[in-house]
Amino acid sequence: MKILLIILILLIIFFVVKYLVNKKRNLIEDIETEYSIESISILKKYFGAKNFFQNKDLKDLKNKLAIKSDYKNELSEIIETSIHKINIQYEHNINSNKPYTNLNSLKTCGNEVIDYCINEKISIKKAIVLLLLTINTEEIKDIVNEDIEDEEIIEDFYSFLPTFIEKYNLKNAN
Repeated sequence: MKILLIILILLIIFFVVKYLVNKKRNLIEDIETEYSIESISILKKYFGAKNFFQNKDLKDLKNKLAIKSDYKNELSEIIETSIHKINIQYEHNINSNKPYTNLNSLKTCGNEVIDYCINEKISIKKAIVLLLLTINTEEIKDIVNEDIEDEEIIEDFYSFLPTFIEKYNLKNAN
């Protein structure tokens, strides 16, 4: 009888833990979905009602953003200052025993794109394109993570896009 009671208690504990883990997993998925929905609504606002939900490769996303012209001059300037600032921030964080994540690099690139676009009076639509192209360059990929895949770049782009738009509008208002 005691053995049955112990087994019953263990089963109850197991199912409670399993329930809590699934609940946490669903919460994380909901947060990721919110980022995607907000980012997709931003993209639809500036680029039309295209299907931005199904972007598993960068070529598809670039086609939907109608990237036709070559942005070599803009990208070279943005990348040069981004790399310089990323290296400075990385050194500072390492010396201060603070972690340095891929998101830090993405934020630095985003800020450089914003500064460049504001200084050159570039539209927000072109700024979004420059952000995607900047985080997709080999130089930035090497700094962030050499093994980064297209899906991760798209996820990073979608997660950072609302913050990018907010910062762009804030700086552009000034």
